[in-house]
Amino acid sequence: MHNIKWPEGNRIEKNIIVSTKTKNNLLQYLVPVDSTVIADNLIWSTTGPGDFTITYLLLELNKKVNGGTWAQWTAEGVEQGTILADPCVTISNKKMTTCPGSPINDIGFVPLATDIGLLP
Repeated sequence: MHNIKWPEGNRIEKNIIVSTKTKNNLLQYLVPVDSTVIADNLIWSTTGPGDFTITYLLLELNKKVNGGTWAQWTAEGVEQGTILADPCVTISNKKMTTCPGSPINDIGFVPLATDIGLLP
């Protein structure tokens, strides 16, 4: 650890993040830039692809942005390879199914085992 004040070495990769909130923070990050990997996620807002904001604090830089846009966040260079797209996923009876051509295939997503708590 290089800094005892915050966690280091975190990886946020290959997740599907879906929000039903309108005009609100979809994501909030409090991260050290140098040791955090945020990559290859799939993000979608059911109210529209540009209808969300992001609040973040880049710890080493002491840079905080409240309600930033996706463009602002990705310009920071912390998040790489993440796409904004409808995942075209249905969850029923603890089973996930996807449409043909679902973008989850583009991020290398692997579903969790249903016996550890996938909720419908």
